[in-house]
Amino acid sequence: MKIDIISGFLGAGKTTLIQRLLKGRIASEKVVLIENEFGEISVDT
Repeated sequence: MKIDIISGFLGAGKTTLIQRLLKGRIASEKVVLIENEFGEISVDT
């Protein structure tokens, strides 16, 4: 099982990287994305 952990500051390009990685995936692969956001304000919703 392969696990990639992507982290970084706000505006660092994490979402862009994830989108590009997902575009290159083979259709038969299973992908799980877990988001853990800390803080009083949700910035990604």
